[in-house]
Amino acid sequence: MQTTHPVIDKITDAISEAFTGYEPNDGIEWADLLHAMPGLFTELGAQIKTLGERLGDDYPDTPAVTDSWNDLGDAANGIGDAGEELAQTFEREHEDELKRLREPRQNEEVWDVSKTR
Repeated sequence: MQTTHPVIDKITDAISEAFTGYEPNDGIEWADLLHAMPGLFTELGAQIKTLGERLGDDYPDTPAVTDSWNDLGDAANGIGDAGEELAQTFEREHEDELKRLREPRQNEEVWDVSKTR
C-alpha cells in the first residue's frame, strides 16, 4: 500500500511484508503473535507522540497541534486494547487445542491424526 509520504510508506511496507509472509508453525506461535500484537500499537502510539513532541519542539508549531499528535498516539494505544481482546478470544476459542500443545501427554505425537493418516 502506497500512501503519499516516504516515511509512512516505509512503515507500511515493513508491516505488509512481515504480515504477508507470516505463517505460524503451530497454534502456540499463533497465540504468541496475538499476545504480542498490543505491543505493536503501544509502540506505534509512543512513536507518534514522540514525533509530535519533537516536531513541536524543533519547528514552529502550536500546542494544539502537539495535543492532536498526542490524541493520535492515544488512539493507537486504544487499538492495542482490541488486540488484547483478539488474543483472549483466540485463547478461549482454542482452549482445548492450546492446552494439548502446551501440556502434551507422553507420546502425544502418536495421536496426531494429521501425521498418521
